[in-house]
Amino acid sequence: MKQILVTWIVASSALAAGCASGPDLADTGIVRAETTIDNAAQSGAQEHSLSELDDAREKLVAAKLAAEQGDEEQAARLAEEAELKAQVAMAQAQYAEADTSLREVQKGIDLLRRELQVNDNPGGTQ
Repeated sequence: MKQILVTWIVASSALAAGCASGPDLADTGIVRAETTIDNAAQSGAQEHSLSELDDAREKLVAAKLAAEQGDEEQAARLAEEAELKAQVAMAQAQYAEADTSLREVQKGIDLLRRELQVNDNPGGTQ
């Protein structure tokens, strides 16, 4: 739930930043992208969505390079792309973890059903 809230806040910030312009936009976008990439890595994207996370990191490096070269518009665009890639990585990691949890619950239910069948039929005939 915390990750969803963080993602929502970041996405809202991205929309609000879309109306801004100038060097601050690139710097702010780079910081947001770095934060989102860190959050994605901590949410399990390293294991479940490495390619998206790597793409986000590459876009971030390119954004920083563009900012260093004075191309603030390009830097802001690349930072936004990095942030979005990181959000996708985070969502994929959350999905994978939820899917794993679901499978564990299903295994537990199957085990309980088998135990109930054995208890309902103590003689061993089914």
